[in-house]
Formats: sequence, structure tokens, C-alpha cells
Amino acid sequence: MRQKYKRITHIIIGLTLTASVLFFLHLNREYKIKQARDLHQISRFSPNILKANELADARFDFTTLRSLNSVEFLSLDHQELPTVGSLSIPTLKMELPIYNGISDENMYFGAGTMRPIQKMGVSNYVIGSHIVPTNNELLFGPLMKIRMKDKIYLTDLEKTYIYEVDEIKTVNAIKNTDLFDATDEAIVTLITFNQKGNAHVIVQGTLQQKVTILDIERPYLN
Repeated sequence: MRQKYKRITHIIIGLTLTASVLFFLHLNREYKIKQARDLHQISRFSPNILKANELADARFDFTTLRSLNSVEFLSLDHQELPTVGSLSIPTLKMELPIYNGISDENMYFGAGTMRPIQKMGVSNYVIGSHIVPTNNELLFGPLMKIRMKDKIYLTDLEKTYIYEVDEIKTVNAIKNTDLFDATDEAIVTLITFNQKGNAHVIVQGTLQQKVTILDIERPYLN
């Protein structure tokens, strides 16, 4: 009987330790994502730096993205990332840095541009990011609650581009679709990625206005 209780005790201790480690890893992931967001705030950069990052070498093949577990995620470096702008959706209390190109770092610490040398306010500006299963408030998780006519703000330190959401849909595959095509009309396309690699949420909006206001109030980040 003692041996039985001993085995049960060991199992309980093992499960408790495992749960504690997993909880720590989840907290660490959320902390690093928020730290990267603060580190790469648009206000920390100059227009010249953003333009240089825009022209830097980058990958645009989303099929190379990996589904990282919590341990693999900890190895990602969020210090030096090619910031090119900022994305903000006030109704969702959401703001993310935009980085040039698609990489694990770009997509896990903000949003990545999905076509080479994109210009805000011109043609189809496509950006993507992950959804964090344990916290829908991080990265592109808030897009699960976006509504038609919500406003999307893109900023490049020269102008702020205001788009209005006019399409929300879910697709199982984005390869060989028109989501990345250039358009005559100025639109923005947001694409979510998840760990299983399917069921992408697509949010598109049409440009409504260009303004020179650079500092959008962000009370939800305080």
C-alpha cells in the first residue's frame, strides 16, 4: 500500500512540475512578445531608418514559417528586427510593429510584410502575423473580434493611412490565391497564421484617408 501511495505522490509531483514549467514558458512567451512590441515602437525610429529597413534583404515565402513550441520560441531574437511601420486598430486596443518580410521572428514579434517593397496607401499592402493559442489578445489574435467598418491605421512616420474594414472571411489555404495580387485601389490585407497552418482569417480594408498626424493616441497600451 505504501508503494502505491508513493507512486501516486511521485506522479502528482511530476504533473505539478510539468504544469509549472509549461505555465512559465507561456508567461515568458507573452512577456517577450510585449517586450518586442515596446522595443520596436514607431516612435523609436526615424523615417530614414524605416526606409532603409524597407529596402533591406528579406524573405517573402510564407511556406518557410515554422510552428514553434514554447522552448523553440525562447531561442528567437527580438532585439534587431527590420521595423518599417506600425499597425493600429483602436477598436480592438491593438497595436503592432510592422517588419520587412516574413520570418519566424517577424511573425512572432509583430506583423511581417508579405510582398517585396510594399508602400502604404498604394495598391495592396499585405501583412501577416500569428495567433497565440494561449492568449487571443496578442499579435493577430484580436482580429477574431474585428467588425465591418472598423478602422485600421498604418503609419510610416510620414503619414498615417486610415482604412475601413469591408471584408472579413476565413480560408483554408492562401497559396495560389489573389490575396497577394497588386490592386488598382489602395487596400490593406491582414492574414492570420496559426500553429496548425490552416484556417486563415482574412481582413481587408479600403483606404479612406491619408493624414499627417503621426502620434495616434494609445490609451489602451498604458
